[in-house]
Amino acid sequence: MKQMFAVLALIAVSGLLTGVVFAQDVSTVNGANLRSDGTWQNFDQTKRGPPTVPKYCKPCLFYGGDTDTSSQDWAAWANEDNTVANAVFTNYVPFVVPKGKTWTVTALFTNNVTLNGQTGGPGPAKIHPSKGLWSISKGISTGHAGKKVASGQGTASFKPTGRDFKNANGDHFEYTLLVKLAKPVKLTAGKYWLTAVPECTDSSQSDCQTGFYFNSNSTSRTNKFGPAQPKAMDFANAPTQGLNFANVCTEQGATPASCAYQSVGVVGTQK
Repeated sequence: MKQMFAVLALIAVSGLLTGVVFAQDVSTVNGANLRSDGTWQNFDQTKRGPPTVPKYCKPCLFYGGDTDTSSQDWAAWANEDNTVANAVFTNYVPFVVPKGKTWTVTALFTNNVTLNGQTGGPGPAKIHPSKGLWSISKGISTGHAGKKVASGQGTASFKPTGRDFKNANGDHFEYTLLVKLAKPVKLTAGKYWLTAVPECTDSSQSDCQTGFYFNSNSTSRTNKFGPAQPKAMDFANAPTQGLNFANVCTEQGATPASCAYQSVGVVGTQK
């Protein structure tokens, strides 16, 4: 993982990528250059189109928002079950079920950037197998896993969001991992943390030998939907990398704006 960070010449701290500028499918970004300090600079950007909740969030209970194409506080957090490349990171993102409401959750999703650790070029456009790990937990805090409400492995799709960034090595794309739950999960009012983790566990696939996955943040929370996402309460867990439910704001060198909100969502119905 550390070798991959060095190849990409990006800022990396315990599973964090920062300073990347994206172009949405309703935007164009021109003249994005890698600076000597390893960050990206956006010189010219044009945006078009009204805010819309992603079509795949249907029926949508919660969406944290799109990654921001122009923010210098863009960041992405390692989020992957790639046992082939020994890259196993889990990103826990908070959400809230409102008072007096009950949610029936049928799917969870995360928006993830992929990278090739050997070339610094575009990463995997697929997951192997077509499944994702998911969980819903309560009571997470620094150093504590809290209580797991439900978890499992579900059938998953992995589709482009239309956002990308460009460098000399090509276009690097962002994908939505949408994991379907085998059985709906009912949640009463309260604060929870979700995970939806891309899998790449097939050693015969080159994607798994060189590919890495990162969950994007959302600085502007464009197209956000549902109850407000709790701010700066995202946790990273990767025991083999020395991360034990580390708050990404306090322990991974992020800026306050970069670690505040993540691009994730919850699908289901509300009563």
